Amino acid sequence: MRQLAQFALALACCVSLACAREFNIHCNSNLVMYWGQNSHGTTNPGENQLPLDEYCDKEAGDLLVLSFLSEFNADGLHPPTLNLANSCLTTFDNSTLLHCPNIGRAIEKCQKKGKAVVLSLGGASGAYGFSDDVQAERYADQIWDMFLGGNSQNRPFDNAVLDGIDLDIEGGSSIGYVRFVQRLRERFTESPGRRFYVTAAPQCPYPDFYTGPILDNAYLDMVFVQFYNNYCGVDKANWFNFEQWHEWATTISANKDVRVYLGVPGSPSAASSGYTSFEKLEELVNATRSKFSTFGGMMVWDASQADSNIVDRDASFVDLAKRLLDSNRKCTDDSDKVVETVTDIGSSSSSGSSSAISTALTSSTEQTSDETVGDRSSTTAASTSASAVTNSSTSRSLTKIHERTTTFVDDDGTATVLTHVDVSEVTSVDQQPSLTSDREEGGMALEQLNR
Repeated sequence: MRQLAQFALALACCVSLACAREFNIHCNSNLVMYWGQNSHGTTNPGENQLPLDEYCDKEAGDLLVLSFLSEFNADGLHPPTLNLANSCLTTFDNSTLLHCPNIGRAIEKCQKKGKAVVLSLGGASGAYGFSDDVQAERYADQIWDMFLGGNSQNRPFDNAVLDGIDLDIEGGSSIGYVRFVQRLRERFTESPGRRFYVTAAPQCPYPDFYTGPILDNAYLDMVFVQFYNNYCGVDKANWFNFEQWHEWATTISANKDVRVYLGVPGSPSAASSGYTSFEKLEELVNATRSKFSTFGGMMVWDASQADSNIVDRDASFVDLAKRLLDSNRKCTDDSDKVVETVTDIGSSSSSGSSSAISTALTSSTEQTSDETVGDRSSTTAASTSASAVTNSSTSRSLTKIHERTTTFVDDDGTATVLTHVDVSEVTSVDQQPSLTSDREEGGMALEQLNR
């Protein structure tokens, strides 16, 4: 009964608070946003980017990419150079390495909301690269210790543990990067209770000039293809080449389950070319997602541009992008079995309020072992079979619910409990109320517990 009550509370919380959804790489509705370069602020003085966690508070994006670690060569003589524009300017004593405790706290806050946060290496400007595999391997160890699950005297984001590394290689050579990724993945095994990601951001011409050999030989989880500033951008209908990237993903990539993201500018000033009207973008996203199983979502450059770009009344580019992506959300498990589909959201009636919840639940509990996730402790899990009714405007296919709770304890003793709901053993449920609110499909309930 206790588990049943917890599940009902989590359900009510999701409906009433439109709470966060945990990042799921197996969904085709993810929104990825780059943050850190203050792109909007550079063209609009006085309108600087928001702190990282404020975008997470807005539910803006499922995965945030910190940009950039712009200089490195692993020569052992100089620390890597972080460039986060106006967001961090302080350094460690007697060092040029940035020390950004405020961003570290923001990272952890975003992760508690179910967001994934990774660090991008490279960028359009910068000085980086390796001379050989030995240098690349050494640098992978340094990155692991400074930003991921290892230990270092100087960690730019203090105890925050990032969720992975992105490669935005737009200069130099491809030497060493495959070994760099291999070494990172070897180090990932040292934190068995946590999933880390390695991603890349190639430009759309195929094969990408700088990252071609990396893409073909390194095991990547996602690629954020830049369909802008090139002849194959989303604004060039006759040259748009997502199909080539789908073919690469399914026939050449070292990871045949890699997800391909449609990368676009978040506003007209975000790129030299590639911005298109949202109506045309909506048509393109719907057509591409329905045709290509590798579609993972959209990537946007960047958070400041997209959030400041008011497209429709009070709706920003980010708002419309999330609404579009969630409108035909589909998630699979590791075996490509469909475990959740959502259609026709956003046209809800008044029945979506928490007072309209009517739930019939049968629960069975299976205690699982505790697991340590970085500095965060995942405590218990329960498997719950449920049929629930609410919000008749959503049509989806789902029957069985797996509930997982994760507890984060801050230094001040405040505990945050995240409840993640997974769906499996699908059968059709047409025009039946959903388990959560329109804004939150199969997501996380957030409770604050003061201790």
